[in-house]
Amino acid sequence: MTKGANGYLISLEAGGPKVGCLEAERQALLKIKQDLQVKDQNGTDILSSWGNEKTGNQDCCEWIGIRCSNESGHVVRLDISPSTFGRQGYDYICRGNMITSSLIELKHLNYLDLSYMYLSHQLFPNFIGQLTKLRVLDLKSTGLTGEILYQLANLSSLQVLILGENDLCAKSRDWVSHLSSLRHLDLSRANLRQADDWLDGSIPGAFGNLTFLEYLNLSNNILKGEIPKAIWNICTLRVMCIDSNNQSEYLPEHTQSSSVYTYHSLEFLSLLGNQIVGSLPNLTLFSSLKVLWLGSNKLNGAVSESVGQLAQLEVLDVFGNSLQGVISEAHFLKLSKLTYLSLPFNSLILNLSSDWIPPFLLHYVLLRSCKLGPQFPRWLRTQKNYYELDISNT
Repeated sequence: MTKGANGYLISLEAGGPKVGCLEAERQALLKIKQDLQVKDQNGTDILSSWGNEKTGNQDCCEWIGIRCSNESGHVVRLDISPSTFGRQGYDYICRGNMITSSLIELKHLNYLDLSYMYLSHQLFPNFIGQLTKLRVLDLKSTGLTGEILYQLANLSSLQVLILGENDLCAKSRDWVSHLSSLRHLDLSRANLRQADDWLDGSIPGAFGNLTFLEYLNLSNNILKGEIPKAIWNICTLRVMCIDSNNQSEYLPEHTQSSSVYTYHSLEFLSLLGNQIVGSLPNLTLFSSLKVLWLGSNKLNGAVSESVGQLAQLEVLDVFGNSLQGVISEAHFLKLSKLTYLSLPFNSLILNLSSDWIPPFLLHYVLLRSCKLGPQFPRWLRTQKNYYELDISNT
């Protein structure tokens, strides 16, 4: 290993020279290591191998969690999340001191993941907006506090933004409209209602301008009002999770002739713990839906038989509403992939013939307080893979 022109580390190996990292960026990483002082639950320095002279590895492109451009040697990826160390999320939460401005020396960084690294209530870093090449920014569950700053608007190339499970607040939503390339947005538990331009606590229609969005999580923000039609109309959206807010609208009514809601891509819809009212409408335009969580709302009336046309559905959960009426075989007609059925704490009557053979094999059957009839339902005997069965008070 020798230092070449422009401060590159060059390895003279068989097959020709291999570009290593820039010395300036190597020094920046060592400063980041010094400032962070990241330790796992056992007090072990997880970045101890960075720049360790005993290992002889001075090329930062080969350090754990670092990736460099093959052409230029610039550091393009910094990932010290649990997955880098073969762990998962909450099972491997590390502790660090603070993110410092040494990061801005990594001007070519396009991927930054510090998730699940607890940073002792550090304020949201304002210099993040200078990393203008970022495509992925994941700061989930890092203990960050304070305001989500407008400097994020500078990250126009950002495709993934994950700030969930921190103690953040948003006093403005202007920065959102500048992130037009976003595909994945997680602002769960971000106190969005505190935004000065969200004084009514509602979700702004500006989110509908994120026309490439595939994943949206706004859970636990004490939002209220309606989910804007512009969001329902994002044709690329596959996952929408707006749990534990105070949304108080009717679900969108879909018919075969409807042109108001244009997309068919939604696979996961969770509106648990809101104030959604009205009946469960025709859902046939959501033909890709796999998971439907609507528990703990104020839905009432009958359940549309259109739910039986959702051939990809695996999870159906409407517990704790005020739904009533009859559930028939038509409600399950094409649900061959269903594994989770939760209907408790409604006023539903399951009217299924004694010789009916379900198209599915359920793992979870939660029917507490439903009316199943005077005889034990024969169809339940066809289900061989129970993890949980609750038919109490039926």
